[in-house]
This record gives sequence, structure tokens and C-alpha cells, in this order.
Amino acid sequence: MKRNIIIIIFLIVIYNSLVFALDYDIPVNNKTLPDAVTSPFGPRIRDNNGEVHGGIDVASKIKNISNYGENVKAAIGGTVNFIDNTGNTKAGRMIRILGDDGNFQVYMHLNSIAVRQDDRIEKGQVLGVSGTTGESSGVHLHFEVLDPSSNIENPDETTKFPPMKYFNYQQKDIQIGDLIITNSKRSAKKGFKINQDVALTVLKQKILAS
Repeated sequence: MKRNIIIIIFLIVIYNSLVFALDYDIPVNNKTLPDAVTSPFGPRIRDNNGEVHGGIDVASKIKNISNYGENVKAAIGGTVNFIDNTGNTKAGRMIRILGDDGNFQVYMHLNSIAVRQDDRIEKGQVLGVSGTTGESSGVHLHFEVLDPSSNIENPDETTKFPPMKYFNYQQKDIQIGDLIITNSKRSAKKGFKINQDVALTVLKQKILAS
């Protein structure tokens, strides 16, 4: 009996270590979620053209007049799948990584890039510096998670996942009308504020995950 309990505990420890290894880290220095999210995933109410924001915008400080922002780090380990260092598209300078979880992670509007095509990337490794290249209204990081089974080369055929569900952070219970979204995220961090935009994003994530 005692031996079985030890085996069960061992398996739980291994499982937790694997699960936490695939949790995403916040990709911009010294930021906490969801406070750092300036524009969540999903429809943008301010836009009349029905635009859907395909990722999250993470705030970044401006360090000097050249629009150098903060270090952008890999949310999860993986391999660099694509780099655009020209800054001539809407995404600006960007990096796409095939993550160890099987999804693609995209980092956009970078001021500079510190990795190369096909590089092996470790979780937390510096990828570059945030910026405002491409179609951007200020220094920030636009972060997306793409479905690898969709056509990632064609934005109109790419399936994008709500990024927030991949981060390990505390979600408080949220009430929207009669609907209560309960806290279901594992976390060692507590006490973050939830604004209405983020609450709606969490709601979408709950629906997609159900």
C-alpha cells in the first residue's frame, strides 16, 4: 500500500512538472497578466468594420527616443520557423516559433531581432526588443498563438487561439450579468485585477475550451 502511494505521488510530481513546463511565460520583462494586456483577443468594439484582434497586445516601456522597448522573451521553447526582419508588413519585424506544445507563437512589431531562422529557442530566451514597427500606434508586443493544422501562410485561413489560456496566472471569479466564470487556472501568483475586456476574453476562452 505504502509503495503504491509513493508511486502515485511520483507520477503526480512528474505530471505537474510536464504541465507547468508547457505553461507560457509572460514574454515582456517585468509584466504581470492580465494587467499588462492593453488590447485583448477577440472583436474590437471600437472598430465598426468587425475587425477581430487575433492576439493580445502586451504593454512595453519606451526606453529612449529611438523607440527601443523592452526585451521580448520566448513564452515557451521551440524552433524559429520564420523571421521577417524588414518591418515592411502590418506585423512589422516579427518572429514565428514552432513551440514545444505543437502550436506556433508569433511576436510582432519588434524593434530588433536577436535570433535566426531555425535556431533552437529555450523558454525565457531573449528574442529581440519590442518596438512599433509595421502597423502600430505605439511601442508594444503583439503576441499570437496559431493552430498548426491551419494554413499559417495565409492569414485569412489561419486559426488563432486565445493566448491568455496558455499562461499560468490567477483568474478571479468574474460575474457578467447572471453568468459567473469560476477560477480554474493553476497559479503561484495571486491578486491580479480583471477588467471588463479581459473578462470578456476569459469568457470566450471558456466557451472555446468547453
